[in-house]
Amino acid sequence: DELGLQYGSAADITILTELIDDRYADYKPTVLISNLPNSSLATLVGERAADRIGQSNRVLHFTWPSFRRRERTP
Repeated sequence: DELGLQYGSAADITILTELIDDRYADYKPTVLISNLPNSSLATLVGERAADRIGQSNRVLHFTWPSFRRRERTP
């Protein structure tokens, strides 16, 4: 699910850290999605995982209007 929707418990951070560490060790790509700013990354995934993500990443900013909030025609 989208980052930031978890409760932020120690268990959430542990699971995310393990997932990111495993993928990092296996040189597998990982996509993280969130509506929160980049500055919140360490809080969301923990310092260790944020450090690994920060070594080689690409941030894509999607700035167009929300598809869910569009006006619908009958």
